[in-house]
Amino acid sequence: MKKPLLHRILSLTGDSRIQMLGAASFLLCVGLGFWAWHAGITGADLRMWFGETLAFLRHHPYLLFFAIVLLPALPVPASPLLILSGIVYGSQFGMPVACAITILGLVLNMSWTYAVAAGPARALVERLMRRLEVHVPKLSTGGAFQLILIMRITPGFPFFLQNLVLGFLRVPFRLYLPMSAALTSIFAIGFVVSGGAIFKGNFSLALLGVVLVVLAITLTGWLRKRYAAKPAIGPDPEE
Repeated sequence: MKKPLLHRILSLTGDSRIQMLGAASFLLCVGLGFWAWHAGITGADLRMWFGETLAFLRHHPYLLFFAIVLLPALPVPASPLLILSGIVYGSQFGMPVACAITILGLVLNMSWTYAVAAGPARALVERLMRRLEVHVPKLSTGGAFQLILIMRITPGFPFFLQNLVLGFLRVPFRLYLPMSAALTSIFAIGFVVSGGAIFKGNFSLALLGVVLVVLAITLTGWLRKRYAAKPAIGPDPEE
């Protein structure tokens, strides 16, 4: 029997192809590093460019905020932006404010990408799905809760895809935003604190940031084992 659309979407979170996407991104970074080495780009060049970038962002801190709001909606890793946020905002406003600014940027990103996916993007895709006689599942509160949780805690599942899928399925926004903000903030704070502390040479604070990331990974791993094997709760028109 053909699996319902919702079950197929949930199965993607454990799909080896999604995990391979993360590995491919890592290999791409390694390849770019090799190319830079072959092109004669030295560590001094990188340090100079990095310093110039930081100086520019310190004079225009709002640009980094806009980058956090906009770029994670694309296939762009969010972690470098979070680390930069810790360095730029941490040195200017202190680490608590840096964390707050970063979380606000991510919340705005998750909000507008949800709106696009649930509105115009869904309308376009629904037309195609109707021609293919595929129905979009309607989730109960329990099913939406589980889907949000699984999406947010699955390692290697791209952040922009999480937002688009959850928005397309129109999980209740009252669940989507608080849950997404809470789960995403754990990682965000870890990266912000680590980036800002390492740049300042405060290795004890940097260790705290790393510990936060490790705890977040441990917690999400435990939650995934607990919830991923359970079928989503809620009606599905294809069942």
